[in-house]
Amino acid sequence: MLCPKCGKETRKGLCEECFLERNPIRMKDVELIICTTCNQFRYKGKWNSNLDRFMEGIIRDNLVHHHDIEIKEIDFKAEENRNRLELDIDITGEYAGERFKTKLKSSIKPDKSQCKDCSRRSSGYYEAILQFRIKKTPTDKDVDPRYVAKAEKVRGGYDFYITSLKHAKQIAANYSKNGYKTGQSPMHAGVRDGKDFYRFSISIKEPQ
Repeated sequence: MLCPKCGKETRKGLCEECFLERNPIRMKDVELIICTTCNQFRYKGKWNSNLDRFMEGIIRDNLVHHHDIEIKEIDFKAEENRNRLELDIDITGEYAGERFKTKLKSSIKPDKSQCKDCSRRSSGYYEAILQFRIKKTPTDKDVDPRYVAKAEKVRGGYDFYITSLKHAKQIAANYSKNGYKTGQSPMHAGVRDGKDFYRFSISIKEPQ
């Protein structure tokens, strides 16, 4: 069979070159937010770190192509240029049983904003106080600094004001697994969105 446009031999209708010329692969506009404080990014409603690790998936999610084309492989280079991410994308695909390679240039203009954790931290918001009363001084490996609104050295240890109750409870659970004694108590902190709001004091003490 010959391509009706260029005369090249082909298995199905248009050859891949003519088919891609008529049905070019392109990228949709990508909605991406980058935190101005910690550089986490928000995509599809979720905050993540390390944009490079997720970029191939983001590109794949937003490629627009004809249903007769199957995307096999993607390779790309991303470069920051002012407020944009410039993308050079190499695509390996398949059309009518034949592999092809094509190149695509695109760009993403992310919005800039603070993530929830950085916004809470900068405003002093917290949901729990982790009360460390142990010999070992907690480090960033023990308590993720992204969730720390404030840290104080107090008599007998340290108090960490944590922006996420879930994160605070997870830290306490990790210590509990290692034999430390933990406990928690709620404190009424007011009303938010028409509901009572509680902060928790969570203690972590040496094993007995």
